[in-house]
Amino acid sequence: MRAAYSVNNYKTIDEGGNMIQIIDDHIVIAKPGDEFSIPCAKCNTYEAIIGWVLQLTSNSWVTKDLIEKFIETALNHHNLLRPTV
Repeated sequence: MRAAYSVNNYKTIDEGGNMIQIIDDHIVIAKPGDEFSIPCAKCNTYEAIIGWVLQLTSNSWVTKDLIEKFIETALNHHNLLRPTV
């Protein structure tokens, strides 16, 4: 059984009901009837996060809100600042 990471804001639910949390050093996105797991070590830079965003957006179940929550979770987990323009 995997234990959820218990830091605030790491367990979030998007508008589509998908939950994002850190479990066993993976960002786990719960989707209807399944889950999608991304190793935290593979999204530890801005470039890697963008790569995962591109991969995630190829799925029909991924929403804008879910992408925002994924980015926020990855940035927070790696203590990366949110980029500004």
